[in-house]
Amino acid sequence: TFTADKVVLQKFNDEYSGFVSALRNETTSIEERLRDIMDKLNKLSELLIKGEIKEDLYRDIRERLEKERTKWIRQCNDKISAINDTLSEIDKKISDAEKRKGELMIKQVVGELGDDDKNELVGLDDLINRLRKVRSELLSLRMELEKECY
Repeated sequence: TFTADKVVLQKFNDEYSGFVSALRNETTSIEERLRDIMDKLNKLSELLIKGEIKEDLYRDIRERLEKERTKWIRQCNDKISAINDTLSEIDKKISDAEKRKGELMIKQVVGELGDDDKNELVGLDDLINRLRKVRSELLSLRMELEKECY
């Protein structure tokens, strides 16, 4: 939590780790569904080519599968949007923490760093590292989704 002149360090809550975990599960589900639909579309095309189904049946089934695929792609885009929003939030927190860290480093150089400030500085380093780790995980998930959905 950032206040006017210092960072009040709170225990890193599980907000982001819970979000990342849920997102990882949703990403896996979306990837599986999209792959399943593509497999079905490929098998359907094979059946048509082999002459094992009529063209009108092929078109009906293909249309239903394409509608389902569109639904999953929409969900994929929603997840990418949520990731982007969270990345912006994390970037802001990292920026604020780095700014405060810079202020404390200046205090340290001029010899005005008190014990509370020293603790805050250590806490800021930890916070920044954890935020960067979450950011990296989110970027990875976003790339997975983009690869699968586009």
